[in-house]
Amino acid sequence: MKQELKTQKPIEFRLRSIQITKCSFQKPKKAILEDQELGFSFVFGVQFDEENGGINIEVGANIYFSPKQKVGIGEIKMVNSFAVNNFKDFVLKKNQFEFPEDFIVMLMSISFSTLRGIIVEKSASTLQYQVILPVINVKEIVDKQKAEK
Repeated sequence: MKQELKTQKPIEFRLRSIQITKCSFQKPKKAILEDQELGFSFVFGVQFDEENGGINIEVGANIYFSPKQKVGIGEIKMVNSFAVNNFKDFVLKKNQFEFPEDFIVMLMSISFSTLRGIIVEKSASTLQYQVILPVINVKEIVDKQKAEK
């Protein structure tokens, strides 16, 4: 896949691997109802892998029985590894890169969407109920984290 911004170099990339690093679901004491409102928290991380010419996006979710009660019923973490064919074009110097923010946000969005699908599958077998993560705007999360720094 290629992404090209008007003023940027084209970026040639592909999804290299998906690795689930943590996954646990436990049935709550009360049954989960079909229209149950669950609570969620999310974590994102970005690591540049200069040695292998790639970008690793870590994404995690904690799932709670309700938005107000922090009774955990699930936790999952995964890493999506993306190969960037022309990675060297974006290296300024050792451990310093110039990838466009929109490109990184896109990789984070792809990773979150992948996580959403995995959770549907993993939660259904343990909880007898499919947990569906909300659709989120990853750009808003990135902007909020930047503002907090």
